Amino acid sequence: MVRILREKAEMGDPKAMSDLGATYFQGIELPRDHSTAFGWFERSATAGYTLAFVNLATCYREGLGCPKDERKALECYKVVAEVETDAMELLGEIYMNGDCGVAKDPREGAYWFRRGAEAGSLECSYRWGVCCATGTGAERDFGNAAEAFRFAAERGHAGAALDLGHCLMNGLGIIGGAKPSMAVEAYAQAAEAGISEACYHLGCAWLNGNGTKGGASAGKAARWFQKAAEAGHPAASAELAALLHVGAPPFQPPRGVAKDVKAAKAWYEKAVELGVTDAAAALGRMHRDGVGGDETTRDLDEAARWFRVSAAGGDDASAQALIDLEKERVLRDRRRRILAEHDAAWATFVSEAEIASKVADDDIALTTAAAPVPEGETLSSLVAAKKGLETAERWNPVSFAERYGKAFVMGELEKVLARVRVALERFPQGKKVLADEKARKPKEKAQRKPAAAKKPPQPDKSKPAAPERSAVGPVNPATRETIVSPARVRPKRDAEPAPKPESRKPSVADAKRAQPRRGQTASLSPARQRAPARDGVAVESPPRGSVLHPRPWGSGLTPASSPPRSSPVKERAQPQPRSLGAAKENESDQNVKPKTLRPSEGGSGRSKPKLDAVKLMPASPYASTMTRKAKRVLGTKRP
Repeated sequence: MVRILREKAEMGDPKAMSDLGATYFQGIELPRDHSTAFGWFERSATAGYTLAFVNLATCYREGLGCPKDERKALECYKVVAEVETDAMELLGEIYMNGDCGVAKDPREGAYWFRRGAEAGSLECSYRWGVCCATGTGAERDFGNAAEAFRFAAERGHAGAALDLGHCLMNGLGIIGGAKPSMAVEAYAQAAEAGISEACYHLGCAWLNGNGTKGGASAGKAARWFQKAAEAGHPAASAELAALLHVGAPPFQPPRGVAKDVKAAKAWYEKAVELGVTDAAAALGRMHRDGVGGDETTRDLDEAARWFRVSAAGGDDASAQALIDLEKERVLRDRRRRILAEHDAAWATFVSEAEIASKVADDDIALTTAAAPVPEGETLSSLVAAKKGLETAERWNPVSFAERYGKAFVMGELEKVLARVRVALERFPQGKKVLADEKARKPKEKAQRKPAAAKKPPQPDKSKPAAPERSAVGPVNPATRETIVSPARVRPKRDAEPAPKPESRKPSVADAKRAQPRRGQTASLSPARQRAPARDGVAVESPPRGSVLHPRPWGSGLTPASSPPRSSPVKERAQPQPRSLGAAKENESDQNVKPKTLRPSEGGSGRSKPKLDAVKLMPASPYASTMTRKAKRVLGTKRP
């Protein structure tokens, strides 16, 4: 085919000359040779072939096969710009970017893009649509932009299909508003053409279920994201990493995404390399919280490195995360030191408890303070480190009491166990241990409970046996001894020594008091006793029924032989002593004046001492009368 093309070119065919030059320029079927290509372009342009001017301008512009000359390149473009759409496109690009030694002029560039679009150039239509959508070199008009994109997309322009999808998805310049389903079709057209941006937007549409048939599908979204990420799309790499990091239900393709933390980490790192600061922040969170949620893989230093990258990109949240991370790092070091000290204290306690358990000495017995029960900051550090299982095994109340109970002073173990139970409430494993201990107590109590005592054998009620008795009481059949109730046994009193009679002459009063009356002791008052016989003459008692009147008041003194008058108030008879010594003691007791009790002290108030009115009021008439009567009683004579 190259041979035929060469023959036509040598025969002077302008088009064949230009095509042969393009073959040398691209090096497709012939060795690449820019100088030979420039010669054939120049011969074709001289023959009047317009496309040869465009290729010749490219050689001048890039300096390929000839010295670089941008001015000649611009002149070549202008020669054919009126008829050649490729020249219109390139000329518009030169003015848009200010190339080939001309000043940047967006309006002139937009003019040439519109001319090319009107001439039917797909590329010029697309570029004109961009100018209308962005307002670059022309008035912003989304309607004209959407129409230009539609014209180019319907004829297979992938870039125009992508921008048309944006207009349809967001309702820009579209009559009737957004049309997501048509936007998905436009995205799919551009994605099939290999545009990574279209793949990314198509993945977003499937992830959110916006305009897709059958709703959202994380599996299809992940496939489009992966296609865009493999093409180097930064945002697609970050989105794919986010899906793989947590997975998506049903966590199996085609609709779900399986969780793959390792792959997610790799895609995050690629996104950071492409300039996505959010991916750096995500990597920082991943290392801070643990890769895959595993806290054992936490790496605060690596997390700080990624947070610094994100903060340098302007992420304020990452800057704050760096501050919080530094505080956590300080707290982590402090907790590590506290846990190390707690372990050392536990080892010391175990050694001391073993010694105290073997040696029975109160001086080395442990107290409550010797047990390093986790409390306060130590307990908080254990909770933060999630050492619940280790703590529950170490401080199990049952096993702790069995191992180290003998090492404590009496009563101290219960205090330690009370503190241990409070600490174990902070851990799920500790709560399970306490529940097991609570369920174990009733069983141990039942095991320690003594067996019920057997009831004594009951006697046969049908034939009751009468107990054997003696003259004193019942007889014990086993010992054949008389059973005497303790309440019936009277204790023997020690014989009291008889009082020795005093060597004194008894008085008349003692003789009268000791004289019996008709077989009875002198228990009556002296006024009721018979007078003793005088000179052998018996004194007769007055006849029964007669009344003895006392002598009138003031008639003189009572004879010594007559019995004394009894008191108007009868007193209880006092037993007479049986000996002279007892009589003397009784007489001394009678001479003691009884104490008068007040009503508040249990007395009746009737035994108050009588007052002497004469002594109190000697000047009253009553006192003088009483004085005269007293004198008559005493036997005094009137003056």
